[in-house]
Amino acid sequence: MALPQFTLLLSLTLCSGAFVFFMFVLDLSIPLSLVLDAILYVGLHLTLTAADPAAKETKLLLRAAKVKLELLRSASYHISNPRIQNDVNEIVGASMQIMLLIQKKSADLPASKQLLTFYLDNTLEMVNRYVSLSSKSYLNASSNAVLRKIEEVLEGVKVNFIAQYNKLLINDLSDLAIKMDVVSQMLEWEDVQ
Repeated sequence: MALPQFTLLLSLTLCSGAFVFFMFVLDLSIPLSLVLDAILYVGLHLTLTAADPAAKETKLLLRAAKVKLELLRSASYHISNPRIQNDVNEIVGASMQIMLLIQKKSADLPASKQLLTFYLDNTLEMVNRYVSLSSKSYLNASSNAVLRKIEEVLEGVKVNFIAQYNKLLINDLSDLAIKMDVVSQMLEWEDVQ
């Protein structure tokens, strides 16, 4: 998958060369060269962005996850049990942080993607079922058992979402630490010179 910075740099480099070509080789005016250059930049940017199917897939995944998180958040307002409401809100918060890290890294993160698809879908379904059952005035024994089971599972889901976020954050921080070590070594090397 191409990095967004590389795509931007490539587009700008090609457009700079094209501007020089328009101005000096074709002997066009500055305004006309700028207009042609702008058109070229937009075309290049759209072509390079559209050519990356993984980026498109990630955008669709994040957009769908955002909708699910809004549905989860709105469902949490109808939960009367503060502990369960807090669990749902923590799941939403961890999911949003995972989404931010996915956007930042622009990388293929299969475990996180599975969390934002399969697990988030099932969590939304459980929360909706919980809201539906807990809003009833009378519950039989089997309905109460289902409510308790959903509460237990939501606690585990919350722990897993937070653990996945922490894992991604640790990887991100270790990447940063490696980069800082490299820069530090480069500075030490320059001091020796």
